[in-house]
Amino acid sequence: VEGLRRQGESAAALGLECDHLRRQLAEAQGEVRARTAATGQLRRELGVQRQYLASSLTQAAVLESAVRRASPQPEGDEAHARVELELKACRLHIAAINEENESLREQLARRG
Repeated sequence: VEGLRRQGESAAALGLECDHLRRQLAEAQGEVRARTAATGQLRRELGVQRQYLASSLTQAAVLESAVRRASPQPEGDEAHARVELELKACRLHIAAINEENESLREQLARRG
């Protein structure tokens, strides 16, 4: 009789431990799902930012290439003045894009 009582107590203790472990497993699985969802969201945001950065770098490269191809007219010529003005505008645009890219890099580094 004593043996059966001890066996019953052991079975009850095992049942309680089993229930406790199931709750811990459920909590861990919930945390994994939440982190997986958060990681997926961050991955999507990072993808969008990378696309934007690549597009900005491409724009800067195209502008820089156009500036290099522009051959200024002789000094004092009105066409030369227009080319110089366009060149300054392109340089300002490139600088603005580079600043924006640097800002995006810093944001990504803080998230990473």
